[in-house]
Amino acid sequence: MHVALPFSVVGKLTCLSPFLQSIKVASCCQLEAFLTLPTYGNCLQTMAEKYPDAVWQGTVCAFDCTYREMGILTGVDDINVEQISTNQAGYDQAYQEAIAKAVTACMAQKDKIREEADVVQSECSMFAVKFHACVSLETMRNCPAERWDSSVLCEKVRSGVTVCPL
Repeated sequence: MHVALPFSVVGKLTCLSPFLQSIKVASCCQLEAFLTLPTYGNCLQTMAEKYPDAVWQGTVCAFDCTYREMGILTGVDDINVEQISTNQAGYDQAYQEAIAKAVTACMAQKDKIREEADVVQSECSMFAVKFHACVSLETMRNCPAERWDSSVLCEKVRSGVTVCPL
């Protein structure tokens, strides 16, 4: 009997299937909302009306709008770390530390994030989307033990197993 696993063995390298379990991987760490949902919802609705035929464009602009409305982003790429800390203050100490480590790691990559954002042609800057993706990834990497799902899949993720090549 063959059992499908969410990871494969390619040569001696074990890697995660790029097509299986993506939602489960995203839920390995119990993440809190980084964005204020009403603010994001309002920005998303505004941008959907502004870009009715371009969902992708509306989403990019909604992230930029939300980061600015929440006071996280000013100027081209100025991140207000203190505002992020204030926004996360309601969560437990271990989670606040995970967010702080994530933000520190992403701030260290800010120039790279800016360069990646500049490559994409968009009505609004991709910087907020790229920074948000960085914070989400780094928060997963620093996830407190009590928020981590210890399933086989999640332990593979935590141990650094990569995504298999297509």
